[in-house]
Amino acid sequence: MARMNVKIPFLILFILCALACNPPSQKNDWKELDVKLTTVLELPDTTDENSEVYFYHPDFVVTDSTGNIIVADKGLNKLFLFSVDGEFLDTFGQRGRGPNEFLQINGMSINESNELFVFDQSSQLVKKFTSSGRYLTSIDYRTSISDVEFEHWQDNVFLFYLIDVPGIVDSNYLLHSFSSNNEPNGEFIPFNDLELLDDDLLISYVTQIGNSHFINNDTLYFAPSLYNGYIYRYKISKNVSNKIELYLLDKTKGWTFIDKPAESFNGDNRAYFDAVTTMAGGRKIQTLFYNLSKGLYQLNNGMIVHFTYIEKKDPHERIFGIEVYDKSMTPIGYAPIKRISFDPKKSNMLPLNVMWKDNQDRFYIIDKENRATPKIRVVSLDGLK
Repeated sequence: MARMNVKIPFLILFILCALACNPPSQKNDWKELDVKLTTVLELPDTTDENSEVYFYHPDFVVTDSTGNIIVADKGLNKLFLFSVDGEFLDTFGQRGRGPNEFLQINGMSINESNELFVFDQSSQLVKKFTSSGRYLTSIDYRTSISDVEFEHWQDNVFLFYLIDVPGIVDSNYLLHSFSSNNEPNGEFIPFNDLELLDDDLLISYVTQIGNSHFINNDTLYFAPSLYNGYIYRYKISKNVSNKIELYLLDKTKGWTFIDKPAESFNGDNRAYFDAVTTMAGGRKIQTLFYNLSKGLYQLNNGMIVHFTYIEKKDPHERIFGIEVYDKSMTPIGYAPIKRISFDPKKSNMLPLNVMWKDNQDRFYIIDKENRATPKIRVVSLDGLK
């Protein structure tokens, strides 16, 4: 009996060590799903170089309540209007400073009233149109920003943006609310509140890529575009003074292999083909991205899908895929869609951005894999029940 008593503590110690050395992986909670993206439409639907409908740098897509499709091309400073079936209807806008003109389109959205909002970065104006292209008004939010992502709640406009100013990161908010008369109505989601993000990174990339947010009733769902592995839920309300208030409800852990979303370095000791060189905090840095959010949406049946671009080490590859949750944000599974092997001497980016979901649960993907002829692919998700 004495010998057994001596062995038991060693056995317990061995088990504890094994658990510590091999902690349960969150991936065990995820099921790999067989989900496919099926192309329904392709815009433009012609390869004729003489056609009046061609894209140079399409970056934003929305649909109105009738299903008409509006594409904003920031290279041409022009908007294209298509029917729900992809038939070209009209175009409006050109380069310039007039009401119907743009210098650099860097954001677009539409509200439930079919009012189209287009952000012109160079003039720092948000220009408002009808969905058919009739100019309504211009709004000066008096900001100094490069990219804007929109969300709409009741009669308020939410703008996601960051201002890269040295020394004020602590007060740099991601979400800015404006009332129906364009008055500031609150600032929310401080950059430093997002886990695993580093002040030294290029903070403007947190909101630059994809539409990584949606509002369901009075709840905002948000994933930073530099995806840190979390989807956040915020409660939205108004106080007695009609001011917007947000507070964090919870956050859900997503599917990532590398927790750090990006890494900055000086570029002298490593050379990556697809590293981004830019300014951050008044300094020139290079940034290598590991995880990116490519779009967060809720389907008509309540399920939530999150398009991501993530990296894994063994084997070293990058994956464009979809996280799937039920309407309570419980993970259902993950669907890898496209993989590429990592090579530091080649471009390792999959230039696929999911920019919109219409009321038929069709997704609008900006595909720039062929830079000479970029496309808008309208796709459906096949395999989700």
